Amino acid sequence: MMSSFNKMSYREKIMISVTLFCVVFYLGYSILLKPQATLLDRLKQAVRNDQAELLVVKEKLKALESIKQDLGGVDLAKGQAELTEDRTLKIIKTLTWATTKARLGLVSLRPIFRDKNKLFFDLACSGYYSDLIFFVRVLNSLPLVMKIEALNIAEGGTGLQPLLKIRLILSTYR
Repeated sequence: MMSSFNKMSYREKIMISVTLFCVVFYLGYSILLKPQATLLDRLKQAVRNDQAELLVVKEKLKALESIKQDLGGVDLAKGQAELTEDRTLKIIKTLTWATTKARLGLVSLRPIFRDKNKLFFDLACSGYYSDLIFFVRVLNSLPLVMKIEALNIAEGGTGLQPLLKIRLILSTYR
């Protein structure tokens, strides 16, 4: 083999040397550099994702701080500890107003105390699907946070738009 290499011209020796260099460079790149570059790309993407998540959390924190400031610097933990009858009556009045605005027929509304941090309400009413959807929109627009814990719908008639019997369990935080 060495004798055939010696018999080659200078140009052929250069071409074989360049080819061997390219093969060695490609193998070195594939074995050593490419896995490291892939790892580096993954780490950069993880950093970008974490930075985006941090930005979202900072924005949420700013929003919470502004809400706390709008409340007049009220200590939220202290406010949660005191749930009075006045607050319960205010929530009942608000729910009554919301059902009337949504054209739902209010059958019953009663508070249920299950948890020391939440106040639950059992709401029974009747109406159409469109009225129920509007009621949920009205709940969403209220200044207090109401969460629908359970929703039970039963048909109360026949036709294109049957009258529904609706029962909701709503919760609000103290």
